[in-house]
Amino acid sequence: MKDALSATAGRHWRMVRAALTLCYVSPPVAVAALLGSLLLAWQGLRTLFFAWNADVYRGFPASAIVSAFAHGLRVDISTVLAANLAYLVLALVPLPQRWRASRLARAVLAAAFLIPNGLLLVLAVADLEIHRLLGRRMTLAALDLPLDMLRAWPALMARYWLLLLLAAVVVLGLGWSFARLHDQHAAVRVSWAWLVVCLALAWLARQGAAGELPTCIEDTLISDRIAVNQLVVSSGFAFLDSLGHGRLQRLPERTSIPASAPLVPRAHAAGIRNVVVLIVESLSAEYVGYHNAKPGFAGYTPFFDSLARQGLYFEHAFANGRRSIEGIPAVLAGVPMLMDEPYLTSAYRTNELHGLAEILRDRGFATAFFHGKDGDRLEYRAFARMAGFADYVGFGEYNRAAPAWPGAVNDEVGGIYDGPFLAYALTKLARLPKPFLGAVFTVSSHEPYNLPPELANRFADPAHPIAGTVRYLDHALERFFAAARSEPWFDDTLFVLTGDHTGDAILPEYNNELGGYRVPLLFYHPGGAVAPGVSKRVVQQVDIVPSILDLLGIVDARIGPFGRSVFSHLPGRAFLWTYGCAWSIEQDHALKRLPGGRALLYRFPDVLANAAWLLDAEGSGSNAELSAAMVRMGADIDAIRARFINGLIDNDWYRPARQLGLPP
Repeated sequence: MKDALSATAGRHWRMVRAALTLCYVSPPVAVAALLGSLLLAWQGLRTLFFAWNADVYRGFPASAIVSAFAHGLRVDISTVLAANLAYLVLALVPLPQRWRASRLARAVLAAAFLIPNGLLLVLAVADLEIHRLLGRRMTLAALDLPLDMLRAWPALMARYWLLLLLAAVVVLGLGWSFARLHDQHAAVRVSWAWLVVCLALAWLARQGAAGELPTCIEDTLISDRIAVNQLVVSSGFAFLDSLGHGRLQRLPERTSIPASAPLVPRAHAAGIRNVVVLIVESLSAEYVGYHNAKPGFAGYTPFFDSLARQGLYFEHAFANGRRSIEGIPAVLAGVPMLMDEPYLTSAYRTNELHGLAEILRDRGFATAFFHGKDGDRLEYRAFARMAGFADYVGFGEYNRAAPAWPGAVNDEVGGIYDGPFLAYALTKLARLPKPFLGAVFTVSSHEPYNLPPELANRFADPAHPIAGTVRYLDHALERFFAAARSEPWFDDTLFVLTGDHTGDAILPEYNNELGGYRVPLLFYHPGGAVAPGVSKRVVQQVDIVPSILDLLGIVDARIGPFGRSVFSHLPGRAFLWTYGCAWSIEQDHALKRLPGGRALLYRFPDVLANAAWLLDAEGSGSNAELSAAMVRMGADIDAIRARFINGLIDNDWYRPARQLGLPP
């Protein structure tokens, strides 16, 4: 009896052990288990993304969040299948058993699984923070940002140690899962029948019993709120989708676009002989106390505030992009960001381009571009040449003068602290022949937000690291202007100050879709050629070039078609492209066109405070005025974007105005 019980128990144990190890000895089951673990990983990262951005999702209805997670599972299935196509074929194709058991076969199979999945999962971890900088999910075009940040790895390790730890856990977990599930994989024979069955199942899963799974970003958009859509899509899906984007697709041509450039010459504003454009890294409008001051918040820019009171400050100014590589061409060449990839990294970057420097150089101006960072990597040196700057003064040029400027290099961002670099730029500006154009691009308020050691205690803000660097930048600007006032050319110079893009959101009222594009814009002329004041006109970065030329009394065919002088009689407007959505913003209304064609009309500036839309079906509604505004603004954004895209394809942005249907 005892022997019989022992034999029965032994048989049961062997059955249980066989069931427990089934996934280790059956390739199709092992593959299914691996893919299932990847789905869990992607949903886990989505949960972490939601928690990491809890301030963004505060106040969202629970139904929208649940729907985002449900649709996100479909996105994850698409991502897993797309990333593991090579692995599926290699794991399930019936190959000779001797080859399958070889080390080479195991290495190839491991590489097919670990490399694509490891890369996508690590990018998803990095995107927890990078998304907050860019306002959109990770794509191929944005990959240079984390690569550039690697130079600051010591500071990044200190600040983002949790992300680094999480990335390490993800990679180790991925490797452990693969090793456990494939310990005995090579010992099992795989038949063609298994391959056919598994590929058929994959195809059925791909199609989806309840509808086709998403194949592109447009398929993931379930809401008119960008934050919900960003929760649906994963960084892996967005990155894979961007790999398929090459040449642009032509858009329906419009007969005309809204008038842009100043078409009638105006008198040269008296007293303006030179121009200095100061582009401040990551300077958001919310950091400026001039129009944000309230109980408990005075801003971080006391000197900029004092300067704004002496110049013309635009309260509703918008950056055209969320990155430096998008903002610099907008400010200095009038190139907006109306596609998914920055112009300077696109296949069209060798197109005809005319910048402010080229136009002024041809009229006798000396031109110089100053950038306190290594410009070769981010292509600013190349852009400076394209835009017409005769001289480029950057990191290398500064280093050759380093004996006179000790202790100024911030190695962790590969750049020069703003204080010494602005002082150095001022000495170079003073030596330029007159008249001159100088464009100065600062560095210090860039991730990882380091401060000069001797000033760290004075300006550091542990709660908001970028606030400390903005305070330091403001201090550097104060010293720059104090020294510039003693120069004989100071009173004859127009100063234009703006941010290249926004930085980290601190105030709740800026933590929204349009808040991520609001930058300060100031025109200041010590001689009084620009009347001081605060303007509520809607403006954008691409308006800066035509505005400067307008003040100088210059009309030139090389002014691009996208900007409009802020001093023009034409009303202000801004066009933005954010996460596949096009925005048209005017003085009283803002229109948002979703990728599927649906349009939403908002009251401006109420939309800046997250006000609800007024009209949601183009041209419909009981209010004829709102319907007419929606139709007109929709036509405007379609025409501008068609002009931008088709102009890139045909390389003819600078067609004469009469060919664009503009008024004579």
